[in-house]
Amino acid sequence: MSETILQFGAGNFLRAFVDLFIAQANRDTATAQSRMGRCLQMLGRPSEAEPLLREALSIQEEKLPAQSTSKFSTMSLLGQTLGELGKYDEAERLLLAAYEGVHENPAAAASSRARCLERIVHLYEARGMTDEAASWRAKAEAAAQPVKAGAP
Repeated sequence: MSETILQFGAGNFLRAFVDLFIAQANRDTATAQSRMGRCLQMLGRPSEAEPLLREALSIQEEKLPAQSTSKFSTMSLLGQTLGELGKYDEAERLLLAAYEGVHENPAAAASSRARCLERIVHLYEARGMTDEAASWRAKAEAAAQPVKAGAP
């Protein structure tokens, strides 16, 4: 009887280990896809970057915590890519969501916030929405200012 319990326990452990291994592999796959998408986007090949970034974001939304900075980085990059493809409405939605995510996350690096802001400004400029671009540019400039000692 104790042998059956031991086998059952080992089976559960093995299942948990395999689940953990697959989850880590999915996260690693998403990271690799996001990086490859970034490279393609930088090479001026946004139509090739889009499916990689979509898949990476899908995995990250499923497997990473809600406030994951990696997820917001991929979301922002996908938004930029979609903007380059003229898919402005979806690009705007993703860029604003990514900015909101990094803005509300104290663990997010200032550089992540700055990239999101730059991408939002670029999108609005590409759409000819000068007032929105100016508003977001002002936020970017304010965010870039160093905090003075003793300032509230």
